[in-house]
Amino acid sequence: MAATLNIQEAIKAFVAEKGWKIATTQKDGTIVLLFGDKDDNERNVWVTFHGRDQQRDIRVRCAQCKMVENVKDRDRVLEFLARANWGLNIGSFKIDMNDGETFFEAAADVKFCDAEDVNMLLTTLTSIVRSTMDKYQRGIIAMMNDSSLEPSSVISIVEGR
Repeated sequence: MAATLNIQEAIKAFVAEKGWKIATTQKDGTIVLLFGDKDDNERNVWVTFHGRDQQRDIRVRCAQCKMVENVKDRDRVLEFLARANWGLNIGSFKIDMNDGETFFEAAADVKFCDAEDVNMLLTTLTSIVRSTMDKYQRGIIAMMNDSSLEPSSVISIVEGR
């Protein structure tokens, strides 16, 4: 049964069931959703679903639209993200070194899943990426906007240590 499951169609069905609006669909099957206020660049968050039938995996990525443009700030944000990743059980933060986009990504292998399992995985992964980005986003923004802050101090505040 799992071998005939079309992952991209399962993702589209999941999104439709939730009543979410698809912002774009790219050629590679990536479905892009926008959460947050379009007018508030700092809190604008994209969620993308990547379903690859050949690899039989799903990646759910939550990206912060505000970029880390200052190269000097990127080092500090990188340290913050590395400290955040250290304590995570699922997923990881990443930064695109070309444009400074920061994002959190979690993935699941769906080799042996049927449509019901994929729906459950999408629900779980979407919840994880959105809640994790929500938790750490203020720290990322603080690191970009205030060069006097130390990554170790900000991560302690964000994680409540």
